[in-house]
Amino acid sequence: MAVPGARGASLSGLLPAQTSLEYALLDAVTQQEKDDLVYQYLQKVDGWEQDLAVPEFPEGLEWLNTEEPLSIYRDLCGKVVILDFFTYCCINCIHVLPDLHALERTFSDTDGLLIVGVHSAKFPNEKVLDNIKSAVLRYNITHPVVNDTDASLWQELEVSCWPTLVILGPRGNLLFSLIGEGHKDKLFSYTSIALKYYKDRGQIRDGKIGIKLFKESLPPSPLLFPGKVAADPTTGRLVVADTGHHRILVLQKNGQIQYSIGGPNPGRKDGVFSESSFHSPQGVAIADNVIYVADTENHLIRKIDLEAEKVSTVAGIGVQGTDTEGGEEGDKQPISSPWDVALGTSGSKVQRNDILWIAMAGTHQIWAFLLDSGTLPKKSDLKKGTCLRFAGSGNEENRNNAYPHKAGFAQPSGLALAPEEPWSCLFVADSESSTVRTVSLRDGAVKHLVGGERDPMASVRSFSTHLGLHGMRRGICSMWPTPTITRLKLWIQTQKSVQR
Repeated sequence: MAVPGARGASLSGLLPAQTSLEYALLDAVTQQEKDDLVYQYLQKVDGWEQDLAVPEFPEGLEWLNTEEPLSIYRDLCGKVVILDFFTYCCINCIHVLPDLHALERTFSDTDGLLIVGVHSAKFPNEKVLDNIKSAVLRYNITHPVVNDTDASLWQELEVSCWPTLVILGPRGNLLFSLIGEGHKDKLFSYTSIALKYYKDRGQIRDGKIGIKLFKESLPPSPLLFPGKVAADPTTGRLVVADTGHHRILVLQKNGQIQYSIGGPNPGRKDGVFSESSFHSPQGVAIADNVIYVADTENHLIRKIDLEAEKVSTVAGIGVQGTDTEGGEEGDKQPISSPWDVALGTSGSKVQRNDILWIAMAGTHQIWAFLLDSGTLPKKSDLKKGTCLRFAGSGNEENRNNAYPHKAGFAQPSGLALAPEEPWSCLFVADSESSTVRTVSLRDGAVKHLVGGERDPMASVRSFSTHLGLHGMRRGICSMWPTPTITRLKLWIQTQKSVQR
């Protein structure tokens, strides 16, 4: 067994064996064939003469949701452990959390499973413990989280991008890695088979870990991480997305609550206000007694009718989509993590709110939902209910371009409309590129306004300069299929060997 402080191996040691497994799984037809392949892989890896032992957590790191710092070779020995390398501002890391929550509902630490979030910051502010505490509350993370401020474990294991899941055996031995999002089936398969494999061999301990949830130390709050606010210029009312309480509040001028819709628990239900539910709503826009809501973690756009006192779904199918083009009717069109909305006017002769602009953080794009028949720049007439991309290639990058579909955003999270000249544009708070961008309402051209890096080639150069595969970042890792990633990783490892 590896001992505390022993120098461990990196993920590159797993790469040849796991790559072979990934290719074999592509050819498997039945679930039994896939399970057998994973079991045979575990037999092979577990039978190696020497374990690929993960390094111990460095001393002095700050921990959340635990009674005391954890040790891989003291506290986690006898467990199948999943290390979730994440950073709290990453949309792809956020997309992985529901998979981890579902896994935790299926297997507990008494079953032999433990998930540990290894927070590996991208930006300096993400290293601050108070900010990580807020994220743990906001995303309802109930497993242990360690703040690896210097990314020491990340570098020792040669983790390549956010998010990365690393699955360990009960001896601290490396078993699998999953890069990017969208691997729920493999995550469940690898974990369940590993638990069975090691339980059959008597290596799983059912002892509990000392969990002390950070959220239980805090008093209740009337608001919990409110994400967005909108004002109704006609009535003076305010609409607040009370994100952490999964509800929408409508406030009168004096601050009194007129309506509380949804909450306190997450859900996805249309109907009258008393029955309706949301899941981490963010953006809100109001006009004429109608509120539109970016229901972020439901991957929906919802409509609140204040006169009828009913909630309905106008766009999205309720699960995360990967479509980067769109064009279907709203309730048939999959969308991904809408983060903000803004009401606007199309090119029709009658000036009215007939377009809902959407900051589609999950696909790094700006979309439009047609509230009535109308037109968009460089588009023919579109019928009511159409939901489609307006700007952004879908690649996560800071790229400005006169052609809107060739421009690149990085997790756009806020919108403001300036329809009058000289602006005639959408302002976009582009979170991961740390910029404010403009999207022309006349021709869709995307331009830099303030912040970030103006050079569109900067993200390309970062591929080779920012800790190896860091430059790929989450967009590529989350959107490329696993075989493509593994081939790319093999190429990277080859280049590293040549350079040495």
